[in-house]
Amino acid sequence: MADDVKVSWPLGPGVKVVKSGPVGLYALSKPGGVRSQPKEGGKDPGALLTCSYSLKDEAYHIPPDKGGGKVWLLHRLDAGTSGVILVSDQEKTAEEVK
Repeated sequence: MADDVKVSWPLGPGVKVVKSGPVGLYALSKPGGVRSQPKEGGKDPGALLTCSYSLKDEAYHIPPDKGGGKVWLLHRLDAGTSGVILVSDQEKTAEEVK
């Protein structure tokens, strides 16, 4: 059941936002074949978000023209696995969930 949540983030192929919460928590639907994060950091057109990713921060860096800021990856799924991935656009929420 989708909320039809709209974000300006550069979502990867087939990725959809299915739910959002009041503390910056988002549930993303990840299809099989999409990576949770780029293997080496940086940008990856086949990843959950198609913008720069920092392995150190475990966060995607959203470009200014797409809203700016960071989106923290809270867990991962294997590339071949479809399912729901939680992310947060608030550092405090990300720290508490991890």
